[in-house]
Amino acid sequence: MAREKKDGRRINYYLNRQIFEQLERYAEEKGQSMTTAIERILSEYFAEHSIRLDNSENVLQRAAAVSSEEVILENLPCGAGIYEVTDKGIRATYLNKRYISYLQRSIGDLSEAPVFEVVHADDVDKLKAAIQTALKNEGEGSCDIRIADGADDYITFHVMGKIIRQSSTTTTIYVTYTPISESELLLIKRAETDGMTGIYNKITTEELIKHHLSNEGNAPCILLMLDVDNLKAINDTMGHPQGDRAICAIADVLRAQFRKTDVIGRVGGDEFLAFLPGVDTPEKVNEILSKLYSCISDLSIGENNDISIQVSTGVAMGKTGEISFEELYSNADSALYYAKRSGKKQYCIYSKNDLR
Repeated sequence: MAREKKDGRRINYYLNRQIFEQLERYAEEKGQSMTTAIERILSEYFAEHSIRLDNSENVLQRAAAVSSEEVILENLPCGAGIYEVTDKGIRATYLNKRYISYLQRSIGDLSEAPVFEVVHADDVDKLKAAIQTALKNEGEGSCDIRIADGADDYITFHVMGKIIRQSSTTTTIYVTYTPISESELLLIKRAETDGMTGIYNKITTEELIKHHLSNEGNAPCILLMLDVDNLKAINDTMGHPQGDRAICAIADVLRAQFRKTDVIGRVGGDEFLAFLPGVDTPEKVNEILSKLYSCISDLSIGENNDISIQVSTGVAMGKTGEISFEELYSNADSALYYAKRSGKKQYCIYSKNDLR
């Protein structure tokens, strides 16, 4: 028994020395953030660790190997935790002191609370998508989310998780939590959003839509491509400030009409994209577009607010995991062209056989 304990301590020592030496080396690499270094080091460590754990010869060695996970995460310069995922839900089995100190909450409070209850309601879907990415073993699942602290406020974290090990009933994952400061959040927002309208810019819009489409499951979705009619004429006759008013008014309507889980962005001077998951029939498309056009019909510009704003829209339908962004975009573009050619101020749904 004494020999087994000594072997267990030796395993723990060598694992810890290896991880800390790698962390120190990665932290010194130029052009690499601490977050990137942590994610890289943990990914490599747990890949080797799972093999070492599988090859453990006795219960004591396995226990020592498992306990080393907590030692590794406890000494990281960020928050971290270990979670077990079963068909009954997700449960925290370990949270490091740094994460607890960030949130100023007790370990019992955090470990016993359902995971999604401490996350801001608007960020739950992002976290679920990141968890699914991790569970599919497609690499790290990551996102930026807000988590409730002990002072009735929220702290924004960059969250990254990956599988440690799996059994027939339980998947164990590790998660790191890196706080994002207000200045960093501002920089991120500026990098992701359109300066005039405050909705996503072209690059972010396309990246988010591509991410949605890459998910398996054949989930239905639609892409709307909207174009402000006669914007050039508005700019030429009434001035660019009125044209800008039209663009901002459309953005405001899109933001108000669509869900927080939808992706809305300005991708050109007078062009917008809106990606809506879960829309599966032309009837639902017609219902959504009818409401949207009803709201747009109330918009007006001009010194006397007597010039109505009009848009043309192309609609493409598809399923995640089956259609690429390029194909969906091309289909919506074809539908938009048909709507413009047919007299503008209307929408058209793409079909391989016809446009309607």
